[in-house]
Amino acid sequence: MTGSFTSLSSTEGGELTNGTGLSNVPTTDENNPDAAASTHGFRIEIESTLNYEEFILYVIRVSYKYASWTVRRRYKEFCDLHQSLSKLYAGIERVVALPGKKMIGNFSQKFVNKRQKRLEQYLINVLTYLKSIPKELAFFLDMQKYELNWIVHVLSENIFSKTAGYNMLSLIPEQYKTFHLDTLQLHAIYKRMSLEVLPDTYEMTQASVNLAHLMDFAFNLRVLKVEGRHHRAGSSNWKLNEIPFSLYHFKSLKHLQLECVNLSMIGRNSFDGLQQSLVNLHCHKSISTCSGILNPTGLKNAPVWQNLLHDFLHFSDGYSIHPGFVELVLQF
Repeated sequence: MTGSFTSLSSTEGGELTNGTGLSNVPTTDENNPDAAASTHGFRIEIESTLNYEEFILYVIRVSYKYASWTVRRRYKEFCDLHQSLSKLYAGIERVVALPGKKMIGNFSQKFVNKRQKRLEQYLINVLTYLKSIPKELAFFLDMQKYELNWIVHVLSENIFSKTAGYNMLSLIPEQYKTFHLDTLQLHAIYKRMSLEVLPDTYEMTQASVNLAHLMDFAFNLRVLKVEGRHHRAGSSNWKLNEIPFSLYHFKSLKHLQLECVNLSMIGRNSFDGLQQSLVNLHCHKSISTCSGILNPTGLKNAPVWQNLLHDFLHFSDGYSIHPGFVELVLQF
């Protein structure tokens, strides 16, 4: 069963398209009633096992909407998850049973195959039983790495833990630290802030992951390094340089570094604010022409970068000078 995928690009008006930056691998088809293990919109399958001398790794395929990734877990980690869930939810052990331990013969192929099916069913039952996904289960399934809501949750929580009890506007040292974000994280931030991704139950019940923390931080951030790469993110089908994203909400950026970033994936509305605020621009292996960053929309009368004092443009495959570049330089 395969999902549908759309092309990736920025629209003429500067908004992001529905492009996903994903390679074509099987993902959840929410319209298919026979999609096994589809709970909370997720599809769970333990697709294989890896046999090591001292333990077995179970390879879990997680699919949600267009994204798909794998997670490797030992039986011990299933036990730890079950223990954590039992503390959070009284009575879950009576409804959801974890396959028991076996002291002898637990490496036989017959036993491993049987446990594989039982552990898969365990995860299905857990997702069916729970009304919302707790942090313990989300991290077990690596959702914080690849699922958009949970990517935003982790960013918001990290910011909250650093800034709790302080006014964001007073955190000048924190603001001027270089903040690293990859294109998938920026994609998640834009989708959530533009309400294309709606809040889940976890966000609505946990003050530490309130989107307001991330919004304040993005608005006041001064130094940002954006990292793209010509490969997938971890074990997922997210292709980092084919993920559309936007810098629209970063209104106060002074220093921006683009590292191996595909500029065609940046929403054109990103540059509206940057042309007013940016002082230092560093592009490394991200552009093939100067106009690619200085005049991204290709306008005949290029907008003025009013405050840009220093730019460092490193081209990976040589470069060419757009006729409008000289004119732009004179306007700095």
